[in-house]
Amino acid sequence: MAGTKNPHQGSDFDAFLKKEGIYEEVTKRALTRVADMQRAIIAQSTQIHHAQENKKSKT
Repeated sequence: MAGTKNPHQGSDFDAFLKKEGIYEEVTKRALTRVADMQRAIIAQSTQIHHAQENKKSKT
């Protein structure tokens, strides 16, 4: 079976998005979502840190 090409394999996803004319829009949306998730993680981490500091100072 070595050397047999998969007949269901097409071009890469970026090429598909470019062909459809939506590459820039999808990329921008994806980067925005990643940045939003990173900000949420940082905010949650900061809240946990502050809660731990408050707990330490009360003991």
